[in-house]
Amino acid sequence: MSVKINVIVHGKFSGRRSYCTVKLKPGRDLRHAVGGPTEEGWWAETTTYGAGGRLVYLAFCRDGCDCDGRISFGSEFVAAEPLGDRWPAWRQLRSHQRDYQAEAAGY
Repeated sequence: MSVKINVIVHGKFSGRRSYCTVKLKPGRDLRHAVGGPTEEGWWAETTTYGAGGRLVYLAFCRDGCDCDGRISFGSEFVAAEPLGDRWPAWRQLRSHQRDYQAEAAGY
């Protein structure tokens, strides 16, 4: 059974936030990735939505590199299937952060 949820989207040129409704099918993730060069390196951001049973999940990861080195961080969330207004009540499962330069320096 598919699930419809609302997600927040950002206008690429306007910078305004709005939302859209997406339909998630079990076993078929919806993934959005964006990124590119910066003045000092690069950045990338990936957001993945999925559904399974009566749960929906969200995984977010941001990665980048600048003059201070590479760093990445992200979080995973889960919510019961939303009812009515389609806004999931996300609950954070775990998060991670990795500072590659700090690791190389032995921190």
